Amino acid sequence: MKIEKVLEKRDRASERLISLFIRAENSCMTSKELDEGIRAIRESVLDCPQYVGQYLSGITYALRHKLYYESLEFGAYVDGVYYSCNSRGDNYYEKHGISAKIFAEENKSAGHYWKKDTSKPFFIG
Repeated sequence: MKIEKVLEKRDRASERLISLFIRAENSCMTSKELDEGIRAIRESVLDCPQYVGQYLSGITYALRHKLYYESLEFGAYVDGVYYSCNSRGDNYYEKHGISAKIFAEENKSAGHYWKKDTSKPFFIG
């Protein structure tokens, strides 16, 4: 494959990754949905040299890190109310008298949730 075609495919895949992460945040995708989108984009460059895949891995790493840092938080529902592990937040579980044991061990809803809509989990488990 000519280098021009490789670079074109790399750039298009990069744009698709960025767009996917924007859509993930806007629509509160699940981790599974996001991973499926990433996989589809990666499959579109399988015929390219290995460095293209590594380039996309770097972009994916940076975008995922940004997502966890800015848009997601670890939390859980206790008795139907959402509480967070973020000690700076108003919904921090200890501010509401919930022990770490109850928060961490006695609920099945612990996971990463979207900050903007805690009714939509990103990943539970």
